[in-house]
Amino acid sequence: MRYALLTALGMVFGLASAQRLTLLPTPDGFYGGVPYYVAHNGSIVVGTVRDSWNFYGVYWANGQVHFIPSFVSGSVSSTATGVGGVSADGSIVAVVGNPFGYLWNRQTGQFVDLYPRNRNRAPQPRSLSADGRTVVGTIQGNSGQVWFLWREGEGLDIHRRLSGMVVSPDGETLYGVLEDGIPIPARSTDLCAVETLVEQGAPLDARVVRVSHNERYLLLRPGNTLNVAYVWEIPTGTTYTIVPPYDYVFATAIADDGTVYGYYRPTSSPTVIVPFRWSVQDGFQDLHEVFPCALPDGYAYWTVRDVSPDGRYLVGEVKRLSDNRTFPFLLDTGGCLPGDVDCNGCVDDADLLQVLFQFGATGRGLNADLNCDAVVDDADLLMVLFHFGSGC
Repeated sequence: MRYALLTALGMVFGLASAQRLTLLPTPDGFYGGVPYYVAHNGSIVVGTVRDSWNFYGVYWANGQVHFIPSFVSGSVSSTATGVGGVSADGSIVAVVGNPFGYLWNRQTGQFVDLYPRNRNRAPQPRSLSADGRTVVGTIQGNSGQVWFLWREGEGLDIHRRLSGMVVSPDGETLYGVLEDGIPIPARSTDLCAVETLVEQGAPLDARVVRVSHNERYLLLRPGNTLNVAYVWEIPTGTTYTIVPPYDYVFATAIADDGTVYGYYRPTSSPTVIVPFRWSVQDGFQDLHEVFPCALPDGYAYWTVRDVSPDGRYLVGEVKRLSDNRTFPFLLDTGGCLPGDVDCNGCVDDADLLQVLFQFGATGRGLNADLNCDAVVDDADLLMVLFHFGSGC
């Protein structure tokens, strides 16, 4: 008994903030929810859902799902079918639409028409700055799709040389490629001048995926294959090559410390997907081993789509093992106070009651399992009692 008590007290003093995974709901009659972007504080997630015929742009806030409204101006209407980004505070959403894309301010309800001169050109946003004032994307040109730059107060214009662009968080720099037989990574601050990055250490024959919020790292993939990914550290010019344990790697997001998230799979088993975290220090790590406590019983991690700059919030999909259906999730990797079961910033009677109600329960993903040992017991109760009143 004494040993058990000491062990429990050790967990009280030693455990960091808990991991919390929220399964994001899908509207009735819809399925296949995919969260693509998360606001920096985790308050807003944007993505898509689908029915039997179409995709629809949605956002999640406070555990609820909402459709992104259509842009309606007189006789002109465009339906949200996807997303191209969300501002750092979650207020502005870059909306992929049918027949054209637009910006929507979630707080004011206002819309921004990216190219009112000719909506038939169907501009579609692909990347958004942190303040929501700069957009890059594709638009129909005279001989096919070309890439554009839109800035608030300046409007839209075609970039003369770059394609496959993402915009830096401050909206000042465009990262993309020069198409010269093979893609050559480059950057630009205007519509014409381009600086190639290979001479500074970036990989040749590579396309830009993401730039970190602090603009220290560039995440890239090979031009025509998916067998590796690259992280280019911009200040030092160092390129790190990400080689997956299996054949294909889909590196989708990068945090400010250079940690990369994504998923990989073997060519021989396309239904086998393993989500991962990668860093220079630790290499590949299966997400099931990194965040085991948050995952509910009967589910497996499936993908990771985005990560907040500080690495705290992840969005992606989990798979329900009973029927292989996928569901969107938001994972808070450590934002709750020790003992704060309901994660409302105050350790109080409500947290104590949740532990008592779940006392003796076993399994993964239990809110009251504060020490992540798959059972709600004395150790969890002691954690609430020890921290009782914190944050209140």
